[in-house]
Amino acid sequence: MKRYYKNDFRKIGRVSRVASYAEAIGKKEKVNMGLLLCTAYLHNIGTGELRSPSGSDQDLKARSIDIASEILEKLGAKEQIKDEVCRQIEIFGTDDAGSCPECLVLSDAVQLVSLEEQRKKQNADDQFCGQLESKLLTTGGRLTAQELFT
Repeated sequence: MKRYYKNDFRKIGRVSRVASYAEAIGKKEKVNMGLLLCTAYLHNIGTGELRSPSGSDQDLKARSIDIASEILEKLGAKEQIKDEVCRQIEIFGTDDAGSCPECLVLSDAVQLVSLEEQRKKQNADDQFCGQLESKLLTTGGRLTAQELFT
């Protein structure tokens, strides 16, 4: 992931925070950590190339899946792992994600990073704490948020 983003330290930092939160939540939720972390690092990797006004979410997902597949192949990942990571990238953020515990955990990790960034911009602790309960999907996500932000 770092090789792919090269000197885009903002994206590297954000992806690293997402993966870190995903790991903390994933341990609490007892999900497949290998799949979760692969998906966390690769779920949005297509953003580097598709930030034009004409780039849709579907284009971003398709590009992210292609890049993730290439990276996992180069790393020698088993076909089953590569296929499952690509499936999770494909369903992440859709209604089908509810059937995938790793996607729920990843969603919470992404939400925590977004809320953290929002909190830094707004300096609004009361409003921020109220958003935690409503935006997080897992018990592990809510526990991690309480540990981090209260």
